Amino acid sequence: MGLRRSRRGLAVGALLALVLVWSSTFVATKLLFGQIGPVGLALLRFVVATAILVPLADWRGAGPLPWGRLALLGLTGVTGYYVFQNVGLVYTSASAASLILACIPALVAGVAALFLKEKLNARRLAGVGASVVGVAAIVVAGKPEPSAPAPLVGDALLLGSALAWTAYTTLGKGLEHLSFRVTSAASVGFGALFLLPLAGAEYLSRGAPALTPAGWLGVLYLGAAASAAAYYLWAYALQTLDATEATVYLNLIPLLGVALAAATLGESVGVLELVGGALIVGGVTFAGRAPAREAEEELLPLSARGEGAGG
Repeated sequence: MGLRRSRRGLAVGALLALVLVWSSTFVATKLLFGQIGPVGLALLRFVVATAILVPLADWRGAGPLPWGRLALLGLTGVTGYYVFQNVGLVYTSASAASLILACIPALVAGVAALFLKEKLNARRLAGVGASVVGVAAIVVAGKPEPSAPAPLVGDALLLGSALAWTAYTTLGKGLEHLSFRVTSAASVGFGALFLLPLAGAEYLSRGAPALTPAGWLGVLYLGAAASAAAYYLWAYALQTLDATEATVYLNLIPLLGVALAAATLGESVGVLELVGGALIVGGVTFAGRAPAREAEEELLPLSARGEGAGG
């Protein structure tokens, strides 16, 4: 009993560390925009993550791989997700980003019902509806301010990011038999590859990045801690906790994201935005039985499927 409690405590500790790291990524990303463009930052982040994850994958034991499907995972879950997210953060606040992206589990449940014929019962439907209303409230509440010069544009891009992750999750169906290490390493590697021409275009339009030593530490944090290490924290937690229970902890991300944005960037959140965030988090929680593996969002292309790990 004592060993079981100890393992559970370590698993919960891993989840709390994961939630803190993922909650901070919106702020960390926004702070780096003065030194590097949003696409270039995404590229460097996933070059770091690729360098860590590829050597850790067991490629010899993977067997024949569906490279086309893995490339699509990289295109949607890394390139699409992070280009929309990072560019969106140029125009809207980190608080709004953390709240809007919390709707991903509800979007996944709705898309799975439409295209994968998964059952959308009344409980799930209510959760999806509440999340949609919550996102609408946040978008309506957005007002231009120094950290959010064009919130409507930014919020629209973040919805594009959420849809890209939804596509990634849907495309991942049927690949549960693959090792999570192989799937993650391949999708992250392809994502970095697809980011190259976009980052090149950004370089030509705005010039070379001017990263300070602190800026490079920020890039390493996003690539090593928020992408690679966080993935293994999620995998470790799932060794003790089931995915449904573990996913509940991820609902803390938007709440901590708002708090960190207020503390570090001085962002303010209005009543309507708080109501919208509560509707999103409440809707996702109420849906409860939405596919737990798909509810992992770190918002990050390192979601758990089969053996599981976070985003």
